[in-house]
Amino acid sequence: MEIWGWLVAAGSSLITAVLYPFILHRLKKMDDKRDQAHEDRKKEKAQELAHVQANSEGIKLILKYMLSRLHAEYTIQKFITPDQRQNFRDIYTAYEGLHGNGEGTKMMEEIMELPIRTDIHPLDPFVTLLKKSADSQE
Repeated sequence: MEIWGWLVAAGSSLITAVLYPFILHRLKKMDDKRDQAHEDRKKEKAQELAHVQANSEGIKLILKYMLSRLHAEYTIQKFITPDQRQNFRDIYTAYEGLHGNGEGTKMMEEIMELPIRTDIHPLDPFVTLLKKSADSQE
C-alpha cells in the first residue's frame, strides 16, 4: 500500500511539474494576445481619429471656400435676399462648428451689414460679369 501512496505522490508531483510550466506558458500567451489586441485597437482608433480629423479639415476648407465665394458674390451684388442670408448663415454655422477661424466671422459680419432686398431676384453676378465681358468683345 505504501508503494501506491508513493506512486500517487510521485505521479502528482510529476504531473504538477509538467503541467505547471505549460499552464504558465499558456497564460503568458493569452496575456500577450490580449496586449496585442489592445495595441491593435489603439492603432485602429488613432487611424480612425486621423481620418475623421482629415475629413473635418477638408469639409472646413470647402465651407471656407463657399463662404468666400458667396461673400464675393453678395458684395458685388451690393444687397442680399433673405434666402441668401439664411444660406450664408447656415454655411457659416457649419464652418464655425468645425472651429473655423476669424476670416469666416469677418465675412459673416460684412454680409449681415448688406441691405436685405425682397423686391428683386438677383442674377448671379459672375454671369453678369461674363455677359458684360462678352458684350465688350463684340
